[in-house]
Amino acid sequence: MSVGRLRQFPYSGEVVPEFGREDLREVLPGNYRIIYRVAELRVDVLAVFHSARIFDERDLGSGE
Repeated sequence: MSVGRLRQFPYSGEVVPEFGREDLREVLPGNYRIIYRVAELRVDVLAVFHSARIFDERDLGSGE
């Protein structure tokens, strides 16, 4: 899945398991984990992490 295709197919990413919310999704291109939120008319990228890094829910900040 190309990150560029998220605009056309925002629900093609997987639900972020740490949250279990339909609007919070992730894609794993290469060695990266990109977490994004699907809004009504847009996709907001919330975080980009190297996949070797341990994800902490606090990394998304107060936006969640």
